[in-house]
Amino acid sequence: MTGHRVKIFFTFLLIFSFGCTTLPPIQDRKAWKKLDAPEEISHLAHASCFADTENFYVFSGIDENSEGPFNNIGYTYNLLTHTWKKWSDESGPPPIQNFTSIRVGDDYFVFGGQEEAKRDGTNKFYSFSLKQNRWTQLPSTNLVDERWRASSVASKDVFLVYGGKGSKEPLNTAFFDFSQQTWKILATPPELGSRVSALVTAKDNKVIILGGFNGPTPQDSAFAFDLNSGDWTKITNSILGERVNPKFITTDSHLYIIGGATHFDEQVFGARFDLKKEEWNEIPHIKNFLDFKGFELANIEGEGLLLWGGRHTKSNKYNDKLHIFRFDTNDWTELNIANSPPGTVGGCLASNLSKDVFAIGGIKYDQGKGLSHLSDLWILSAEENP
Repeated sequence: MTGHRVKIFFTFLLIFSFGCTTLPPIQDRKAWKKLDAPEEISHLAHASCFADTENFYVFSGIDENSEGPFNNIGYTYNLLTHTWKKWSDESGPPPIQNFTSIRVGDDYFVFGGQEEAKRDGTNKFYSFSLKQNRWTQLPSTNLVDERWRASSVASKDVFLVYGGKGSKEPLNTAFFDFSQQTWKILATPPELGSRVSALVTAKDNKVIILGGFNGPTPQDSAFAFDLNSGDWTKITNSILGERVNPKFITTDSHLYIIGGATHFDEQVFGARFDLKKEEWNEIPHIKNFLDFKGFELANIEGEGLLLWGGRHTKSNKYNDKLHIFRFDTNDWTELNIANSPPGTVGGCLASNLSKDVFAIGGIKYDQGKGLSHLSDLWILSAEENP
């Protein structure tokens, strides 16, 4: 597609390792452990979380015990010392919600979102050093539209922000060049527009955008931006149809997309996209999970995609079962692991390269008691499950 060309010379890298052969597959693990979390984060929903082989990290989210949805509290749990450390808030963002964030190496980046005094969104940009426990406010410019519920991808060279909601439409697409410490605007095809609740991911030299709302209309189209040539091309989406806020995982060779259907009874549950061959293959439904949304996904390195939580929209029944989509069989398996966390909506699920799994927060339903927030941190450790 011509007329929308700009060259950006950088590469998005996904880091992978080969799992240790002595670690048991997830279906053979014995039990989850529930660990006390600091009071400030013990009852969260819609938090941002991620993990590595040494730490689990959680930031922001809606606290069940607070007076409003705005939050700027972060914590790190160290897997070796079994201790929590609170993030410094000096020079960091004020209490916010609906921001976009991503981790690159030892830095965690936060862009935009809603502040209590800025409900239409901001264009403020922050980085948090995970090793130095320090926030830095990075340069911002009025050239970049203020927004909330945006999407972002990043590498060591750039941070790219796309779509979202704001006081104007369409919102522009922009990227921050870390070496030059400046923002630049990236032209996009008219058909792509500025979407919200879209899938936005990156691998090697391409950024992929699929689905989402363009105004009030759900979209089925997908586009790829080639970082070397500066060209946009349309990707044929022959399987998924319209998708809004799907869950997705990008591995070394494939993009896995689950959920987000706008017509449950007519659309497939998900699909696997071969990033090299650009071919689609259907991912089957979990039995009796047609009308299903609000779940979380985590990549269990080399094994498959772990699905936790969610809600059946027709019956309003919450899902307390764990399932894994296995890469080797291309099908779902229900997991029966003791002391599993109750299923929630708005929870946070993370995994690391050691195949440990972490779950925190979200809203659960207890029969006879109603809705409440899931408490504390739940860990399914690979090494402690012989």
